[in-house]
Amino acid sequence: MANEVTIVIPFYNVERYIKQAVDSVLKQTYPHWRLIMVNDGSTDQSVSHIQPYLSDPRITLIHNTTNMGQSYSLNRALAQIKTPYFVQLDGDDWFFPYTLEVLIKEMEKQPSQVAAIGGNAMVYVEDDAGNRKMTYLRRSRPIKDKYEFLLSNLSLWPRFYRTAIIKTIGGWSTEGPDQGRWLEDKQILYKLLTHQYSLHWIDQTLYNYRRHRLNLTNNIEGYNRSFEWLIEETLKAWGNQYQPVYITYGIGWKKVGKLVPNNNQKQVAQPPQNQLHQNQPASNPVQNQTVAAKPQQSPSVQKGPSPVQPQTAANLKGPIRNTIIKHTASKGVGTGPYTGPGTAPGTGPGT
Repeated sequence: MANEVTIVIPFYNVERYIKQAVDSVLKQTYPHWRLIMVNDGSTDQSVSHIQPYLSDPRITLIHNTTNMGQSYSLNRALAQIKTPYFVQLDGDDWFFPYTLEVLIKEMEKQPSQVAAIGGNAMVYVEDDAGNRKMTYLRRSRPIKDKYEFLLSNLSLWPRFYRTAIIKTIGGWSTEGPDQGRWLEDKQILYKLLTHQYSLHWIDQTLYNYRRHRLNLTNNIEGYNRSFEWLIEETLKAWGNQYQPVYITYGIGWKKVGKLVPNNNQKQVAQPPQNQLHQNQPASNPVQNQTVAAKPQQSPSVQKGPSPVQPQTAANLKGPIRNTIIKHTASKGVGTGPYTGPGTAPGTGPGT
């Protein structure tokens, strides 16, 4: 029997969007899935909107009695997952029909040390009325080591995990100034690198991410406070070799501009734009790159190829090349400015 995958949808007050998220699961070309939905104390009509779906035996709904945040909700779902893989989908976002098919085929090619894989996201910026104001591609890229990944301010979209590994490392932390409400994506990816696991990036558009006024990542002050805490705790866990120097971008978001050595380590800094690495085009439509947990002596940030269009699962053929975050090439749809933090979509007090 084919390997099954569980989709986890933690949600909070997304009555306008939740049906599109669930429908995108039902339309998957890969049939062997289960769905766990975690209602994180919603006070709107989100639950009533998904009630008709609950007659499907593949779908389970868990309730938090109060709003606890994204990390807590993911941990509740993790305790019930029995499939070898699972993937996160936020309640205001949606998958392409081929998303699961691409992810599971790619994961089955990877060594057991690869704990998580993902791709790129199409971002749709909407106004209060739901009108689309801007569309752009949020794209990851090949990464050599964990320090470069931290400096890149990137994530994976979506995040497709080996269940046993996430359970082994204890799932998501609910510590810190926000108790795991923000940055649950970077938190778990940094934690996997801390435990010497690898990540894999598929250079393919696999996720649709909606930005709107209710995204919790629009809370700049709270996000920045949690971001600094996460970065400093991560660097301590990685041996306390560097101190971060933060820079501000966009409308006030923070990211790490460089790492200053505590002792005699070489400074890790973002190079000028023209020094960033450009991937060479491949003769095959699928190229993969993997992020290794092992640090380089003098890591640097590299730039990937220009934005790419989504491909269908049928186009995924050809050999795979490895690095720290693995990558699959595709051809781009649209790009635009990065107007928010490089993190997972916000679904209320969860990211």
